[in-house]
Amino acid sequence: MSFFKIKLAPLCLSLLLLFGILLPSCYPSNKKTKLSPSKSGLEAEIIKEPIKTTQIIIASSNNDNFFEGNLRGMELIEDKWMLTFDSIPCTYGKKGLAKADQKIEGDLKTPSGTFQIGSAFGYKHNLESDINFIELSDHDYWVNDTLSDMYNKFVSYLPEGISAEKMKRSDYLYEYGIIIKYNTQPIVKGKESAIFIHVERKRSSYGWLHRDFSK
Repeated sequence: MSFFKIKLAPLCLSLLLLFGILLPSCYPSNKKTKLSPSKSGLEAEIIKEPIKTTQIIIASSNNDNFFEGNLRGMELIEDKWMLTFDSIPCTYGKKGLAKADQKIEGDLKTPSGTFQIGSAFGYKHNLESDINFIELSDHDYWVNDTLSDMYNKFVSYLPEGISAEKMKRSDYLYEYGIIIKYNTQPIVKGKESAIFIHVERKRSSYGWLHRDFSK
């Protein structure tokens, strides 16, 4: 089982992505990670988490109103947490982060909480990973219409009059991405839709976490 977790800590807003098999999908197939002992503070944060996993990404920011942060990857090897990568810059929503129970559609914030990881997606399937990958077409959309029964769902056909985000864009924003199962079980209209990890746009995002996939 793969999870995505964002949590408030006393001194910072920590975002934990608990993967399982997902971590390799963030890198080109020829990219090799280096392992080093984890920092004790990070390991303490992981140990007290109730979710069991063997790979984790921690994304942190100085406060919940700041939209820039850093990612750290960790893997559990022989009962010890080891760093797989350290301090890769990332950005959150334009207005920072929000607790899941306070998140609303269009507030330009990234939601906090614990969420299962869904499928990866992109313009071309050229990443090696066991995770399911959706190769996007020109007919794929993510519905953000709060009046629609398809709200917060990926669809390959969009009925007329439904508001949705086109997934295969003219830019590189969704060249690679990962679906975060936020507001999916159950879906509550107005609690935000289309929460992804995706390629960086060189400025703050609208509510998603994004990072530079070239690193």
